[in-house]
Amino acid sequence: MARNNSEVRRPSSSSRRFDQPSTSDLTKSYITSVEADERGWSKRRVLLLGRLTTLLFIVIAALWPLVIRDFPGLFNYIQQVFSYAVPPIAAVFLLGMFWKRMTGTAAIATLVVGHAVGATILGWVIWTQVHEMPDGLPHFTIVAGLTTLMCFAVGIIVSWLTPQPSAARVGDGIWVRGDLAGRSGIGDYRWQATAVVAVVLALVWIFR
Repeated sequence: MARNNSEVRRPSSSSRRFDQPSTSDLTKSYITSVEADERGWSKRRVLLLGRLTTLLFIVIAALWPLVIRDFPGLFNYIQQVFSYAVPPIAAVFLLGMFWKRMTGTAAIATLVVGHAVGATILGWVIWTQVHEMPDGLPHFTIVAGLTTLMCFAVGIIVSWLTPQPSAARVGDGIWVRGDLAGRSGIGDYRWQATAVVAVVLALVWIFR
């Protein structure tokens, strides 16, 4: 029996595996924060957007080695990229985890501003290395710390400028001391935090 031309062709399992995560993550969770149906998007449009997003990532991944070839080493590159990319994510996670006043608008603003600043800094570092010029920046760990403080400031300021989320929306997403009730010894978060700080300080001292 002939297939109805108006019927949307079902994507293959491999297409869904690669297209849908990109579409769901970028269009729903990080950009729109709403379901595609609420925006009036058809399934065909969502699928097309997912495929274009996947294609964009593939092209960037294929061309990116030409950008980073002037770094002194792969490990140095990874460290610097993480120091520029992680601060906004860490700021949003910590504020959302421990501060009930944090808003969705503030989270989006923090991610956009933080990643824009990080991408600008990384672009400047790459440009100066290509032209064999000093970048004039402090050590990338210091840059990461300053960027993190900036992201915290953006999240806090935008949160105070936007309506406070309702208690129903916040729900049980905020950490409270009661979450660790009855835990002692190695299960106590205070001992775990002390151990993490001790390990970090030891690594800093060893590789100073």
